[in-house]
Amino acid sequence: MCLVRHGLPESSALIRATLLNSGVSSLRSDYLITGDKERAEAALDELCAGIDSCVDHGG
Repeated sequence: MCLVRHGLPESSALIRATLLNSGVSSLRSDYLITGDKERAEAALDELCAGIDSCVDHGG
């Protein structure tokens, strides 16, 4: 798993991957329903930044 390779413990990585997958799926649905690409992409950037900060801090 990518997050494990970047230093997260496996249990934390699985939780973060679940969060990321759920977030991406919801944002895709939001974009398809609303057509608001700018807002959906900004939210995706925030979601990814949150995951990156977990990796930077080891969990």
